[in-house]
Amino acid sequence: MLGNLDESYLKALGYLQRYNKPGNPDLAISVLKAAVEQNPRFALGFATLGEAYRLKFLMDHDPASVEQAFANCRKAVEIDEHLPSVFVTLGVSSCDMGTSYLLPRLVGASRAAELMLTGRIFDAREARAMDLVLDVVPDGTVVDRALETARLIVANAPLAVWMTKETMWQTIDSPSFRHALDKAVVKHLDLFLNLGPFLRRQGFTLRIDGRDREVAGEGCATGQDD
Repeated sequence: MLGNLDESYLKALGYLQRYNKPGNPDLAISVLKAAVEQNPRFALGFATLGEAYRLKFLMDHDPASVEQAFANCRKAVEIDEHLPSVFVTLGVSSCDMGTSYLLPRLVGASRAAELMLTGRIFDAREARAMDLVLDVVPDGTVVDRALETARLIVANAPLAVWMTKETMWQTIDSPSFRHALDKAVVKHLDLFLNLGPFLRRQGFTLRIDGRDREVAGEGCATGQDD
């Protein structure tokens, strides 16, 4: 026999499965709000409420929905920082919200299948070992670690960083090496065909081994008398 909270939760999931139907995100939010008011320690309710606001934003593009999504997700983590992927433990598919596409690309098909089929909880160190996260740092140092990486990135030439990011994300799902290589070549040609003439006229700065080197443009004075 399901309790009131379980019934409310499953009812909200039903609305969210059809979130693109007008009014369904608001109905889910209403049900979940009543559930967390009934039990302020209902972490899963807050997490799903955050998801409901995220889906609502997809429909109405209201920035307030994003703020509510983050607020409710933070509340869920404050209550229970070990919330698992509970889809399969509730009798529904673990392939919701793109998990079946994203997770195998991060950790491999075998590990993704194990995580999705068991719905088990794992800690940060295991997440690092399976390459689900890049690094694990002590509490309170995550921002410092992120800034350290950011400084290494900005030490490189801005144009090179931009091109690398653009090309990497465009080729990450390429069906073959040749396809990825062709995309990279096209990206470089497009850049230099459009930007090359401007750079030749104005000049530019090269950053090599962390040192800036100025390259004079055709429109710059040479210092010689006419």
